[in-house]
Amino acid sequence: AVRKKFITELKELRQKEQSPYVVQSIISLIMGMKFFRVKMYPVEDFEASFQFMQECAQYFLEVKDKDIKHALAGLFGVAWCPPPCNAPNQDVGRLLSIVSALFPKGSRSVVPRDTPLNIFVKIIQFIAQVRLKCKL
Repeated sequence: AVRKKFITELKELRQKEQSPYVVQSIISLIMGMKFFRVKMYPVEDFEASFQFMQECAQYFLEVKDKDIKHALAGLFGVAWCPPPCNAPNQDVGRLLSIVSALFPKGSRSVVPRDTPLNIFVKIIQFIAQVRLKCKL
């Protein structure tokens, strides 16, 4: 039932004229499926799960928006990966200098100010992954 509702909602959103609101709605819909698990038993459920993933993969090939592709990649479990924890301290130091350049200490704004918010969200997610993995 969840898969059918997801596909129905996705088809409805895809038929609308593409705008930032529609793109964000599609991304939110995809992110809602993040915890979808493939059932291995009974075999009918496995086949249905596989069919669902094929439909998502086909959409991935068709869609042009990079943010939607990124969300779909996350659904497939192949989103971009932070550097391994054994990254040299030099690389971690570079990450810290990038963070301080983008988010100056004591400032209530970010640099550059005209950058879309979703870019900063991705940067923050990446930093969080690195910090959790490398325990900075």
